[in-house]
Amino acid sequence: MSSVTSISDHQVPVLLDLLNVEDLFSTPGVDLAVKRVLPWINGKRHAREISILAEVDPLLVRGALQQLLNSGFIVTTDVYQPSNVYLSTDELALFYRRCYFNPALRLSCCRSVAVDSSASSEHLPRIKHVFTVLLAFEQASSVQAIVDDLNPAQYSIDVQRLVSFALINQLLRRVHSYIVPANVTAVEALTEHNYQYGHSSYLHHSHHLSDYTESAFERYIVFNYAPRIVDIVLSMLMSDSSPHHLDAYCCLLERTPEFVEQLVESDSKYMILRW
Repeated sequence: MSSVTSISDHQVPVLLDLLNVEDLFSTPGVDLAVKRVLPWINGKRHAREISILAEVDPLLVRGALQQLLNSGFIVTTDVYQPSNVYLSTDELALFYRRCYFNPALRLSCCRSVAVDSSASSEHLPRIKHVFTVLLAFEQASSVQAIVDDLNPAQYSIDVQRLVSFALINQLLRRVHSYIVPANVTAVEALTEHNYQYGHSSYLHHSHHLSDYTESAFERYIVFNYAPRIVDIVLSMLMSDSSPHHLDAYCCLLERTPEFVEQLVESDSKYMILRW
């Protein structure tokens, strides 16, 4: 098994083709780690949790999940939490039109987000209610805010399944939280100490944090300047040059986003930026 993987500990694998995966599970010669991991994939557990439950080394779990991802058996999403913030995408309008002209797609969508996916068609959510909930994310709302305002359960909609379905189909995108320096002085320090991952052109001192595009912004997210309380976590995250959002901290600390954000906000030199 290759040690090169794009899977992170905090990512959640979601099965796309259960029938063929079950066939794969019984096929001789399939990687043992894949067989150990498969029973623990339920669309809710992140890779680190699967590693603990399956009693398999985290690196082997990530490799097994990478195999399943490359084979088209799974996709990965973020850990679901009521505090997660999502924003609807342009794909939502296109998907609505496709559902309008395609009854089979419409039924599949309603069944995928239903509290009881095995229910008869007359007891499934109505497509208009599904899109009413999805459209509520136009203003980048948290799941909890949507639940409080609309109570999707009254329409037989399982919010967690709805979010997962929307992410897989790119109808919603997650608004992530990143740890960033709170002022220009901290950004200047990054240039002086060469911690900007080789992209000093993006750290021009006359610029403000909000002036950067998303891609440029991600290049200078630096975790060396996070609060001292999470230094041990940072040393683990700095094993590669990719920026990590708050989920990675939550996974390693086994704490909620609210807890980690409080740690960060306790130091005035840093702030949480949602992107």
